[in-house]
Amino acid sequence: MSFAKGSRQALIDRLTRSKIHCRTGKWTNYMETVTHSGALVVQVDTEEQVKEIMLAIKEQNEQHTHHRITVRAAAGWNDKTSSNWCCFPWKQAQQERYNGSFSFSPIARGDDVVILFSEKYQSVQVEGVAPPLPPSETNPIKNLPASIVKVSAGVQIARLADQLRKKNLSLSTASMIAWVTAVGLAGTGGHGTGQDETAFSGLILSATLCDMDGNIREIDSSHEDFPLLFGAHAGMLGVILNIRLRAVNAFNLEETVHNFKNVDDLNTHLPDYLNNNHYFTLMRIPTYSKVPVDKWHVRLWNYTTRGRTTNDNAPYAADASSLAQELSVRVGDSIQDRLTEPGLQHLLPAFMQLTAAIVTSTRGTKTVVDYENHITHYQVGFPKAMRDVSYLIPVDKDKAAALLAEICKKLDDMLQEAGERGEYPLTYAYYVRYFKGTNGGLSTSATANEHQRVFAIDMVTHPHASGIARFETEFLAFLREKGIQPRHHLGKHFPHGVVNYADFLDKEALTAYRQALVRWYGSEDKLKQSPFLTPYMNDMLFSEPQYQPDPEPAPKQSKATVSHYSASEDKAFLSRLVKEISQFPLPHEMDTLRDEFIRQCKEQIDAPDVVLLV
Repeated sequence: MSFAKGSRQALIDRLTRSKIHCRTGKWTNYMETVTHSGALVVQVDTEEQVKEIMLAIKEQNEQHTHHRITVRAAAGWNDKTSSNWCCFPWKQAQQERYNGSFSFSPIARGDDVVILFSEKYQSVQVEGVAPPLPPSETNPIKNLPASIVKVSAGVQIARLADQLRKKNLSLSTASMIAWVTAVGLAGTGGHGTGQDETAFSGLILSATLCDMDGNIREIDSSHEDFPLLFGAHAGMLGVILNIRLRAVNAFNLEETVHNFKNVDDLNTHLPDYLNNNHYFTLMRIPTYSKVPVDKWHVRLWNYTTRGRTTNDNAPYAADASSLAQELSVRVGDSIQDRLTEPGLQHLLPAFMQLTAAIVTSTRGTKTVVDYENHITHYQVGFPKAMRDVSYLIPVDKDKAAALLAEICKKLDDMLQEAGERGEYPLTYAYYVRYFKGTNGGLSTSATANEHQRVFAIDMVTHPHASGIARFETEFLAFLREKGIQPRHHLGKHFPHGVVNYADFLDKEALTAYRQALVRWYGSEDKLKQSPFLTPYMNDMLFSEPQYQPDPEPAPKQSKATVSHYSASEDKAFLSRLVKEISQFPLPHEMDTLRDEFIRQCKEQIDAPDVVLLV
């Protein structure tokens, strides 16, 4: 909340005497949606240093009761980045770009103290045999021998996956974003895909943390409130030092890929895709056109005992493949920054048609077998300018295919109608996962019974995409008309009009979580004094519902009339873009799409400038 006069320096002096590295300055997450210009950023090497930090904060908060210092632990360690945009050496550049808090959370007031975990602190250790799960007749992954793996704070999923593979182990589910940390992912519940798989938090067996009083505490599944507190821990219990996960013997996956031009063709296959495959993921690239192009991309993953059919590195490895994807993302990001401008956004449909053709053809449809962690993390490059909203929808398993078909058809119609209005609300894609979920507390993947599953629909777009507020409002209205109350990922943006957890989490579940927090802290007064109850978390947990659905569809948004660039700058940009795309190597079957986009760009270049006389 704030430092009292002199308390910041007193805290720094104590930490300096304890030889704990700290600095005062700007801290931001990867997306730059959460920024604190005056944060005290502390990097730790040991658990004892975390304990000392919490004791120092406790001392200041007890001395200055009207100025509570707040604290959060965050991903990332070496916060020094080079000033050179160049991607070489790529290994260093990749680490610098994705070494940070990979949270998409809405803009929030910053925290006073941010704790980072150095590489020295981070570790992955196998501690023993995990208890078996009930045997499964349909999913051999559930029957694999399992181990207990201790994962410290700061360890990213990419590193964890590699370390596990070296130890002949695999995770049965994980985020497809390789750059999030395991502890951070657990904070939001997290999820991957897999019709028999829990949320990521469902893999947690126990956790060790440092509480607000500097005590090192452990909590495991025998604790009465463990499901409530660790469905999504939200960083409210203390500084999580490590978690113990359930990992299974390493396994391979067979990947099959299907592309579709038409939503009706896709929908006929959904019952098979959802019911007869271990893992399902779907991507839809918006094109805002009826031009027949592959824009639906389905990946199916199934357990196999077959050997690898490829010798490629992991997608997130710092090699030529990941560099190529990164460059592609940065180029695409810079193009979208310009094409979302008012004077150029009419070029987006032709650009997205070409993009869809490139994306769906790059992977191809050849079946491959590879390590589990190589298959599940195929996307490793991410733009910074991105709005990501997730809709998590519980559904009866026998109704899942029909519901997804209806949703896909509705979204198809909405995108087409938006394009006809001159609005392009989605500029990247939307993604669908299908998984079992986890019950308890703040978990957004809770289900009512064993026969339900969860759809996670992620809609990813440029923050300045035209019509996005209207699009999100209409989609929520469609779901609510069907009696569906979607939940939203705690670590991503919320849709237009949704403000806090009470707007989408079950009231009883939210109340149960608050009560469990009180029991954890010992009293309501102690909870209110907690440095982990940041202004953002206070708003999320204790505010009343604020979402007010519109009785009528959202009115047409007024189009922006001011561009950040002049007409001559736009034409110079398009001239460079035409030159690059003309020289870019593409299969001949994409010539028509490329030629059409180039034609539209040249038409814009040749158009006379409009001069307004006042």
